[in-house]
Amino acid sequence: MSTSATDLNIIKFSPKTNLNTNPQIPEINKLTAENVNEILNFINGTLFPVGTILFNDNSDFDPNVEYGGTWELIKGKMIIGFDDTDDDFNTLTKTGGSKTHTQAGNEVGSHIHKFNANWGGAGSSVANLPDVNTHDANAQSVTLVNQESEEVQPMDIMNPYYVANIWHRVA
Repeated sequence: MSTSATDLNIIKFSPKTNLNTNPQIPEINKLTAENVNEILNFINGTLFPVGTILFNDNSDFDPNVEYGGTWELIKGKMIIGFDDTDDDFNTLTKTGGSKTHTQAGNEVGSHIHKFNANWGGAGSSVANLPDVNTHDANAQSVTLVNQESEEVQPMDIMNPYYVANIWHRVA
């Protein structure tokens, strides 16, 4: 069984009919600016409830103007999904992390320190250096110099990224 507009008592009007001056529309159903704003706020609140995150790369776009409600920008942050099994990500709206990190000694990992060896004897060369672990009577001197590593600098830990406005509806 199909339902028609007449079964639902729907009145059809031509596209440019002013409904507020139409005598077929009861006064209580006539639209005012306040009614329209209430309807828009209801629709936008339904589509974008408090807690909504919205990404947009148009610098002129402002959801406070376009959708109403109260939206705040999340600046300089990346979004990570909630994970109740990970203490770093188990609280909504939690922030953390950093753009760079300077490694501590135990984070550097396996590496080699190079040394320059100078043997002060006639005809000395790297090829005929005496074994520095023995007391060779012919060795005049052996000097080991630790080559200083470069100054420790923070390393970049940023993932590849795309910059956009991140809006968060807070009210």
